[in-house]
Amino acid sequence: MPNLLKLGSILALLLTFWAHKADASGEATINTAVDGFCAEQAYIQALAAELDTWTSTSQQKAAELSDEAKMLALAALRYQQAEAGKQYLALAAVAQARATVAAIEVKNKQPLLAAASTVLTKAAANLAGLHAANTRTLSMAEKGTATAAGLGVLDSGNKYCTAEATATLQAVANCKTAAANIEKAKKAGTVFLTATDFKIRAPTDFKLDGLKVQTEIKGTVNTGNTISDMTDAPGCVENGSPGGKSSSNAIGMTASYTSAAFAAGSIRPSTSAGAISDQPGDLSKTPILTTATEISEAIRKGRSNKPALPKLVSEETSNSIATDTTMAAYAKQMLQTGSGKNTPTATEDPTALAKQLFGGPDVNLKTSFIDKLRNDETKINSGASQITGNTEQLSKTNFGEAMAYFFRENTKKLTAAASSGAKPEGEAKTDTTEKQDGKKDGDNKATAADCTGTEEGKCDKTKCDWNAEKKECKVKEGAVVISAVIKAPLLLAFLLLAYNTFKNYL
Repeated sequence: MPNLLKLGSILALLLTFWAHKADASGEATINTAVDGFCAEQAYIQALAAELDTWTSTSQQKAAELSDEAKMLALAALRYQQAEAGKQYLALAAVAQARATVAAIEVKNKQPLLAAASTVLTKAAANLAGLHAANTRTLSMAEKGTATAAGLGVLDSGNKYCTAEATATLQAVANCKTAAANIEKAKKAGTVFLTATDFKIRAPTDFKLDGLKVQTEIKGTVNTGNTISDMTDAPGCVENGSPGGKSSSNAIGMTASYTSAAFAAGSIRPSTSAGAISDQPGDLSKTPILTTATEISEAIRKGRSNKPALPKLVSEETSNSIATDTTMAAYAKQMLQTGSGKNTPTATEDPTALAKQLFGGPDVNLKTSFIDKLRNDETKINSGASQITGNTEQLSKTNFGEAMAYFFRENTKKLTAAASSGAKPEGEAKTDTTEKQDGKKDGDNKATAADCTGTEEGKCDKTKCDWNAEKKECKVKEGAVVISAVIKAPLLLAFLLLAYNTFKNYL
């Protein structure tokens, strides 16, 4: 056995190593693909989309938990007088606790994820605008103008010539050649939680391409002569009157942008909480471009706030739900009710009792309890009409009315039982009780008559407890708690508990 344990530990370490290696390999492949504007945009958008997915997924899961809690609350009330009543109440308590946790988790983390996603989206928009400016086309006017206004370039210039250039922004980037890398970059969300180097250029560090101005001189341009406009090209001529580019003495001009190779950015997420922005706080200065600090902090904040939501009750087994803190507390209270002890004994372990509550270990809760609520169609009176549906349907479409209906029906049975001491007429045929075959629950339980022995050897310890100090043989109380059907004296307490627990849904 020690060798097997040692082998298991080694395998676990290897799997962890391979997982990290796979993550690193995935990150490297994705990062290498970010070799241009198009792939960079896909990369940033994938990161922002991942955060948005966390938000939408958590909202959906929280809604499912809330729906399940309502369904189980209704089931607990509907089957209150049946054996399954206490099982559904236990499940409803767990479901309600989990729905509350999920709602708080989503409420607390959704704003943080939204803020982080906004920073990334803004960075992508900044870079898109800068790219449009960087890939603009420049056109020179097909004329030049001689002017008397000095340019201030030379110390003592006396002849001046100007030409205008117009820049046109590019509205759409041509990404056809980057299609393969775009697909790789779109997988950036898969490494959001593990990546160490994010290939995003900080917009504030973006370098626009330079402007290059060139001049061309033809013949001899004598500044002592008259300089005139050039009529068919950007420049001026020396002939006393406007002329074209074919003039013997002329100067022509042209302008263009320089271009630099794309250099991918490199931003590492901050390791501790810091200011979300390093922008100036002066309201008279409006931030335009996203900084590297903002991006780094947004990534850190985003991946440290991925919502962690509990499972649905329908995803559990009796084994797994037995360790739930709410279920353990529920079982503990049942033990205290049964034995009157403040602390359960080793044989009254809450986890073991919780398993017993649902019929033993490895019971699939979905199959054994949840699915039944989708096939238990019933009718409830609603004024002059009737509402038909199973428990799940009623919990979604007529929850308040269904809760009130079953609450009223259970109260009527309580009143009848309290006044007559007998079962209400037709009780065995209603939704709120289960028809029992054979012996009633508790018929096989120990009674006082079974535990009358005055000596330890004569006390049947399978049914009784022996008190050595008092030398008394008494009925085991703790063992009866799980299997006993709730009787009329406890019904009112049950109804009030169910109502107070789930009244917020009404």
